[in-house]
Amino acid sequence: MEVGKVRRGSTAPLTTRARVEQSGSGESFTDLFNQAQDQELRQDLQQKMKEIDVAADGLRKDINQGTVSEYKSRVKDFVEMIAKRLYTVRGKGVVQTMKVIDTVNTELEELTRIAMEGQAGVLRVVQKIDEIRGLLLDLYS
Repeated sequence: MEVGKVRRGSTAPLTTRARVEQSGSGESFTDLFNQAQDQELRQDLQQKMKEIDVAADGLRKDINQGTVSEYKSRVKDFVEMIAKRLYTVRGKGVVQTMKVIDTVNTELEELTRIAMEGQAGVLRVVQKIDEIRGLLLDLYS
């Protein structure tokens, strides 16, 4: 079996490297791959934030062990996604991000304590939810 020659101007598919070189963008395959991963991570984080907001609404309406656990679980999933990404990134932002993650964990512990105090802590629970959301938005950006 003989493979035919490819002529100039043919419509033969280009390899990934050829497409990158042809595009003239000067970006390497690694850069493009990292950009695609970042975009996918942002979409996943947006979805996790929506889930956190739903759990927060449930917690605001009915403070009990189940709603607190659900909220904490959603926050934990979000933070774990950020932490996994940190292992692939090096830089000065890593230390700051780890500090924010520690603060989120501290705030979740405080939220749990306040929620278990009963009705006297309802306003404080709502305040903690808002504080935690602010920290998560810091991590997201």
